Amino acid sequence: FAKFLAINTVRNAKGELISMNRNGIIAVVDDKGREKERYPVVYGAKITVDDGAAVSANQILLEWDPYTFSILTEVSGVVHFKDLVEGLTIQERVDEVTGMSQLVVTDAVDEKRQPTIEVRPEGHGTGRGDRKKYLMPTHAHLMVRDGEEVFAGDVVAVHHVPEDVQ
Repeated sequence: FAKFLAINTVRNAKGELISMNRNGIIAVVDDKGREKERYPVVYGAKITVDDGAAVSANQILLEWDPYTFSILTEVSGVVHFKDLVEGLTIQERVDEVTGMSQLVVTDAVDEKRQPTIEVRPEGHGTGRGDRKKYLMPTHAHLMVRDGEEVFAGDVVAVHHVPEDVQ
């Protein structure tokens, strides 16, 4: 059986279970509760088994991309850009492989600017305390646009590990 240890999760719009913290563990326990195996769960991993569910040999428990650091939203709502300004803190770049354009966070000339994506659960009868802010690192590729609706577990930005580190 799968046993979740210190794992915080959300269900995304597709119904998939997504890990929202680091340092979680999925343990595999026998029917007497004795731990047989344990696997670290990384932030942003898709967990393919429910807590307490029966598991079989060679079953995939987790999926993630080890070369991409994703920034996910914990809440559903509307995206608001803060200090994400074209030409100042972001620029549009065309992906040479896909031909699609993406907004990429650049080094801010003005140190006071903190490029941030804020997700506000608007229209859900919630207060200011429910909004979540995500600071965007330099070179992050934004996966959302200002004013777009997102769901808990959605990727709002990705930061690729440089190829020389892979």
